[in-house]
Amino acid sequence: MLKQKYGSTRVEKKGVSAFINNKKEIWPAFGQEYRYSHIFIKKFSEKPFLHLKKIKKEKPKIMVLGAGLGVDLIEFKKALNLIKINPTIDVLSLTKSLSPRAKKIVNKDYSQNKAIETIDFKKETKLASNLKSKYDLVVAPLSVGVYTDHPSYNMFLTSLMLSKNGKAYIELGEFKLKTVTRFKKFVEIYNLQNKTDYRFTVNKINPNEEKFLEITRTN
Repeated sequence: MLKQKYGSTRVEKKGVSAFINNKKEIWPAFGQEYRYSHIFIKKFSEKPFLHLKKIKKEKPKIMVLGAGLGVDLIEFKKALNLIKINPTIDVLSLTKSLSPRAKKIVNKDYSQNKAIETIDFKKETKLASNLKSKYDLVVAPLSVGVYTDHPSYNMFLTSLMLSKNGKAYIELGEFKLKTVTRFKKFVEIYNLQNKTDYRFTVNKINPNEEKFLEITRTN
């Protein structure tokens, strides 16, 4: 996905290392069933549904970053099936934590027992190939934009997963203009290094909830 790392070596946020070492995560919000409405209806204001209905793909590709148990994804898929959308759902989490029920509806679990900002995509070429420019929708609630010291970089990695006209919905720990500015700089550097022309827009989903963002790939 990346030709080389940008800037200094990145490490996971303090407190996350214990989960990685134990290969087990413990969070109050961890992909339980109730999280479905909290994420897709409340936090992201039904935007993922509206986007998938608009693109009119019967089998869109979806990536969920920080899926946890993934039980909420069962409810998400049920809701999509009701409007005749049958998605392929992949996940990338800190650890492989999907419940047995969730495993039945998830296509691929790309979790590496690593925080995404620490994955060396220059070496992990197969993983990079599997993720880059593949998804119509990426959803990242309470995950790569929150439990990190590198939100701009993680926004950048998230955006590279989008196919043309794809959208990502990401939650930040807090909104800072410099986070978006740095994200745009990462895209600019990537395009220069790789002779590509990726373009993205970033918008707040709700003016009253600044930390929820929509990233759209426009080309």
